[in-house]
Amino acid sequence: MAFEMEIRKIENPHTRQYMREVISDYNNGNFRSAVIMLYVVIMSDIVEKLDSLSGIYSNEAAKEILAQLSDRSKYDASRERFLFEQVQKRLPAMLPNEAVATIKSLKEWRNVSAHPSLAQDSPEPLGRPSQETVAGLIRESIDTVFSQSADLSTRSFSPFLDTIAENENSFADDSALKNFLEKKYFTKFQASTYNYMVEHLFSIVFTSTDNDSTQHRYINFKVLIMLIGHKRERSLTYLTKSSRFQNLQIQEPDILDLLMQFFRNFPESFEFAPYFARHQIELKTKIDPNLKLINFYLDASNLTVHISTLLKELGQDNDYCNFFDKITWTSAYVEAIRKQLLETGDIAALNKLSILVYGESTNFDSADARFEYLIAPQLKSFTQDEFQLLFKKAGKNSQCYARSRATSDHWTAFVEYKKRFSPDTSLAEFQKTWPFFAQYVADPS
Repeated sequence: MAFEMEIRKIENPHTRQYMREVISDYNNGNFRSAVIMLYVVIMSDIVEKLDSLSGIYSNEAAKEILAQLSDRSKYDASRERFLFEQVQKRLPAMLPNEAVATIKSLKEWRNVSAHPSLAQDSPEPLGRPSQETVAGLIRESIDTVFSQSADLSTRSFSPFLDTIAENENSFADDSALKNFLEKKYFTKFQASTYNYMVEHLFSIVFTSTDNDSTQHRYINFKVLIMLIGHKRERSLTYLTKSSRFQNLQIQEPDILDLLMQFFRNFPESFEFAPYFARHQIELKTKIDPNLKLINFYLDASNLTVHISTLLKELGQDNDYCNFFDKITWTSAYVEAIRKQLLETGDIAALNKLSILVYGESTNFDSADARFEYLIAPQLKSFTQDEFQLLFKKAGKNSQCYARSRATSDHWTAFVEYKKRFSPDTSLAEFQKTWPFFAQYVADPS
């Protein structure tokens, strides 16, 4: 179809839809209709861009133009001229010289196509633009108007950051924040705006050390992850080619920690990071067991593959036991692992890791913590085989089954197993089958 490649440049979905009507007229030889409709689409596109500036970024000039426009009757023929002139005057970056020239030329052809000449010597009442003229007008409109964003640079970026800061504590959880951002911002950003926001928010998080950046670094980081995740491939392609991606301030410990989190979210971007950043992460990971487990992007595409490789490398039980004993099993750390594995959809990897780590506990305190953080949250997703692996591994380790909290912890596991896989099994039968795991289990009622 004619203009198939050009129409992909248009970000606004309404403009794209309307342009298909223009192109349909063009393909059918209805050149007057194509020109008239094209002019209408340009006016519509300008109004939508004003609406974005007004609604998303609270741009005062855009608000005032729209308000004055709405005060005029829809039958007022001067509304189009008013709109064009006001945008030129008050928001010049929205319509650069090339766009102004395109609109003026289009308006002349619109007049020729829509208004009778009323001249007695005219060969026909309405002028008729040539196919070449219409094709040129369509291409120029797409290149100079439709594919260009409104001026959403520094003027819009600051309000965006202000909104994030103001709403930092307004959401119940990350899902609510993400839903808010997607509806209010992400789905409305045009391509150039999206790139600008990704690049500059990355810079705010990873290269700025002023007081304001430091104060809001964590919420800005969270928003950056959501922003990139919304259009992952395109955002990362643009970001990793940006000079800002190379100018990282990793001397700050909190920035380095966030950078490692960034790569855990977007491991495909790690290879594009500057050497000094990659080297620093490798050195820190080498001496920190917690990081060695979770910084999978150093040697694998995802955490599931990394865990599998790590377990093979560790070899003997003693090596395995010593390594995992050095890890600090806190709720926040385990939640980071869980989140990473759940995003890949690999529940089995998480379940296996949880069971093996719990089964190798070296004292009562570590077993208490590991059951609470690793086993209890996953019980509802365990398969029958995974339950039996839990009974087997923990039943071989007195640090798991002989501790006081095992009475209630292992009871919880038994109840979930019985409910889902063995409803007719009594506690006595269960204790007979798994005598050590269930040695101190008792019905709390």
